[in-house]
Amino acid sequence: MGPGTRVMSLRDGTKKMSKSDDSDYSRINLTDDADTIAQKIRKARTDPNPLPESAEGLAAGPRRRT
Repeated sequence: MGPGTRVMSLRDGTKKMSKSDDSDYSRINLTDDADTIAQKIRKARTDPNPLPESAEGLAAGPRRRT
């Protein structure tokens, strides 16, 4: 990691993690217990792009394996 590295939001992978976000599920708080942190990580969006509506769109995307 270099200078200026950002930790991205758990709800929207295109935004940085922020305590001012309305959703408590967008960040991990210092006061969160282990179960709450695990739940937030399980619910986190891992891909900022929406899934394609068809199988053809999925095959053409960046997740394609050869």
